[in-house]
Amino acid sequence: MKQDDFDVELERYLHARRHPKVNFRDVANKFWSPRKPDQIDLNTDVETYDKPSFLERVKQKKDQVVASLKKNPELSSADIKEVAKIALGVIRQLPDEELKRFKQSADFEILKEILKRYELIK
Repeated sequence: MKQDDFDVELERYLHARRHPKVNFRDVANKFWSPRKPDQIDLNTDVETYDKPSFLERVKQKKDQVVASLKKNPELSSADIKEVAKIALGVIRQLPDEELKRFKQSADFEILKEILKRYELIK
């Protein structure tokens, strides 16, 4: 065997060691599992709690205040200012998404009218 033949054979051997042939089945099995994952039974006995959202709780509180205002119409403007401050404090604590929804609601317009009526906003 000549030196050139040896070099050619050595180069083929090294090339094959550096770049092994790819077995398509092995590659496919890595990405696509032939078996399906275990199914989870969603109909188990799980207790669920129907907790109202933050916005629903604010609305309930507003409804309570409105109901109490209807029962006792003789409120002083100081009381109304205090209620307005509390309501605005709660509204400022709303997350951005719920604040946007509240500003688009009819309740927001009613609140603005009441605050303008008692000259709390311009």
